[in-house]
Amino acid sequence: MRSKRISSKGTAFIVVIFALLGLASSVLTSCAHQNEKKLNASSQFVTCIYDKEDGTVESIPPGGGTRWVEDDAEIWRVPTGGRFWNVDTDETVRDPGAPAGVLGLDSGYKEVVMNAHAEFYVNQANSCDLNTRHIMRNVQADQYGQDDTESFQKAGYNVRGDSSQPWFVFLNEKVSAAMVKQGKPLLGRYSWEYYNLEFPVNADTNGKLKCGDVSESCQPGERAIDALAPDYGKLVTQQLNKQIGKDYFCGPGYDPKRPDVCPPIFIEITGISLVNKKPLQDRQKLVDITEKTDNDQRLAKLTEDATKASVAAQRAKLEQSKALQELINSYGGVDPGVAEAQRAADLDRILAAGKADVAIENARAEIAKDLAACQEAKATGRDCALIIAALHDQYPQGNGTSVTVTPPGN
Repeated sequence: MRSKRISSKGTAFIVVIFALLGLASSVLTSCAHQNEKKLNASSQFVTCIYDKEDGTVESIPPGGGTRWVEDDAEIWRVPTGGRFWNVDTDETVRDPGAPAGVLGLDSGYKEVVMNAHAEFYVNQANSCDLNTRHIMRNVQADQYGQDDTESFQKAGYNVRGDSSQPWFVFLNEKVSAAMVKQGKPLLGRYSWEYYNLEFPVNADTNGKLKCGDVSESCQPGERAIDALAPDYGKLVTQQLNKQIGKDYFCGPGYDPKRPDVCPPIFIEITGISLVNKKPLQDRQKLVDITEKTDNDQRLAKLTEDATKASVAAQRAKLEQSKALQELINSYGGVDPGVAEAQRAADLDRILAAGKADVAIENARAEIAKDLAACQEAKATGRDCALIIAALHDQYPQGNGTSVTVTPPGN
């Protein structure tokens, strides 16, 4: 089969046909979206589209793509990220227009004030309804605008420091009111000591653990403010749902893919304290007095113990003196120490005298021995002297015929 060749003129004709078709498609599309504008859904906000003709509202979830809407449609954005709200006595922490804490009475009818921090998410399933019923009504109609960014700014969702913003007006009307109403009865569960001094719930009003017979194994329980927090979040959530009629806010754990599950708002109680500090001051005075009394008692006890020890030492010394005196008396009134020293001195003298006598006697015996040798030899004079010198290894000394002999003892 022979193939047909298309000439260059034919090719050009085909190109023209496709171009005309594209133009026609563009013209048709333009005609189809006449009086409409292109809308890109946000990835961080729920987009609410209000149709003025039929009064309907269309909700587009975050990341919902692109679509065409009427030129006069009103576009509003509702944030889906985590939000928070603070009622606090510290104005640097408190949200615009929020109360300066929650006032109430403790279990002893002392006035206390509670600071609290609430965290929540806007329920995406009801976000456009929230915007329609509670946010838009607080914005003047001529401020709506058709630009979605301008509309978002007019709602004031992310504008802080101005309590007149529609978002903050709503939170004060609903959330603040619920936190105040539900917070007051909670404060009556414990006395101010548990709040102001942060005692655990298993302690008494002096902070001592109530453990009974198991005190060694007893551990401090949770603080009173931490024990109140879970109930506080549930009660505030119930109050809002009852007042508003829908789950506008969900707590941590909220998942937009599970619209039927909306956990309670999370509330952290950041502090509870006395309004009038006098009970705390009185308690401190009592503690100071108790400590001073205890210290005085300890000092008195130490002084008493020291006095008793001193008296006992004096008594022991006296007893020792008496015993010593009795011992002296047994020596005829002479101090045994002095008597012993005297005895030792006398003994030394006797020993010394004895040694001298022995030396004299020995010398006499030696001389008698020497004279006995002379008598035996019948020697006298010079001959006797020579014999005695020989006996004592003392031989004559001199030169030539001269001899000098020194008899012993001379």
